[in-house]
Amino acid sequence: MAKAPVLDEFLGPNKRPSWAWLRWFDQLPILMAYGAFYDTTTQTAGANTATVVAIGQTSISSGVARNGAPSKIAVTTSGVYNFAFSLQLLNTDTATDNVTVWFQVNGATLATSASIIGVPSKHGTTPGATIAAANFFLPLNAGDYVQMVWATDLGTSSIKTYAAGVAPVHPVSPGVILTVNQVG
Repeated sequence: MAKAPVLDEFLGPNKRPSWAWLRWFDQLPILMAYGAFYDTTTQTAGANTATVVAIGQTSISSGVARNGAPSKIAVTTSGVYNFAFSLQLLNTDTATDNVTVWFQVNGATLATSASIIGVPSKHGTTPGATIAAANFFLPLNAGDYVQMVWATDLGTSSIKTYAAGVAPVHPVSPGVILTVNQVG
């Protein structure tokens, strides 16, 4: 970012802002689009079945919004966006279950966007659990929409929300959290 001009540099002979001052403002970053989304439903998928991740609620947004289906996140301005997600995964089987998560843009799978997460097996009667998290930079055009998709190898893992607790004390822990920031 440019260094702010000193007073003498931006005040003209009539003590009014000069063009140098206005040019400095042109170098300031513009307000970028953003959004924070989450889902609190338990989501399941059949074994080896691509399933769109539901994103049912909006925390805050400007220029990024849930669009139509509860899984589509659309942008209103062209640019580069950072999509960061976390999924709370729960496995009820005695074997480790691999869950794969990837992105689609306008319904087309985004090459090289898959993340594979090994969800631990249950131990005794307690299901295995882990959090999957990743982020991707995506160049998007105005009106494009993005969806997250997941699949489970065994069909024994789910996306799990944890209710607020009293022992230990904690707020609701959504199964899906997605934040979107325009970065360029």
